[in-house]
Amino acid sequence: MRPQDTFDVIVHAHRVLRRFVDRGLSDQSGDTLRGDLEALSVSLPVHFEFEERSGGFLTQIQVNGAATPQTVQRLIDEHRELLRVLDELLAADDTSLRDRIRAFATQLRDHEQEERRLGALAH
Repeated sequence: MRPQDTFDVIVHAHRVLRRFVDRGLSDQSGDTLRGDLEALSVSLPVHFEFEERSGGFLTQIQVNGAATPQTVQRLIDEHRELLRVLDELLAADDTSLRDRIRAFATQLRDHEQEERRLGALAH
């Protein structure tokens, strides 16, 4: 994949992620949120794969001293957990979806904030 293609994929994934977090923490309708979950189910695994691959974001923050190997492993473990919860939300009935989406959006927001903080330390 060319660098520009990689950059475009990452930018798109962050756009979808931010839109989901913003809507998930607001009072959007269940249909809107279900559509956002479906979009996130496509972009989030790709986003995490780019972060985790050799030379990716997680490698960079460790090489630059912003994160310990344990911190990087914790972030990878969070990726797995976030994807697991996303799968559960996609399978959930609509009666419990609103509160569960709000909790997931908060978890996802907190994860991304930690990665941004570490990224800032690495540069």
